[in-house]
Parts: sequence; structure tokens; C-alpha cells
Amino acid sequence: MSLPITVKRPLQAQSCGADYITFGPIFDTPSKAGILKPTGIEEIQKLKKEINIPLVALGGINEKNVETVLERRADGIAVISSIIQADDPEEAARCLCNKI
Repeated sequence: MSLPITVKRPLQAQSCGADYITFGPIFDTPSKAGILKPTGIEEIQKLKKEINIPLVALGGINEKNVETVLERRADGIAVISSIIQADDPEEAARCLCNKI
């Protein structure tokens, strides 16, 4: 049985000496619209069972869902839209940091 692509590539990266992987998009995001479908938060836990390096989740993460992403064992997050598109980017970044 072959591994799903969502597990295969991170395992390859890990075996090649990667320090961490980025994984996503977790949710719908403007930067990946029409390119990649969201994986969903449950995939984070599945992947964390297979790898031994940190996983940084990205894609559609914001102050409303960041805690759920971290509860699923993501080691970190990366964001673009939730800060860039905010009315007050500094406050949006501060809010995310406080929740992390």
C-alpha cells in the first residue's frame, strides 16, 4: 500500500534532513484559491503521528481558528492574509501571538 501524498512528501523531506515542514493549506485561503484544496485540521494530527520534525501549519489560519490548529499538535503557524488583510495588522499579529 502506498502512502498518501500528504504523508509521503513530509517523510521524504524528513529523511533528507529537513529541520521542519510547512503543511497546508489547512483552511480556504485567498493565496491558494483555485490552486490547492484545504487539507483540514484533522490531517495535522495524522501527519504528526508519522513525522518526528516540527510541523508549521499554514493556509487560512486566523485569530478565530489558530487555537484549534495548535490543539491538533501543529508546532507553529505561518500566516499572510490574517495580518495583511486586517484593518489593524499590528493588532492582528498581537492577537495571534497572544493566542499562541
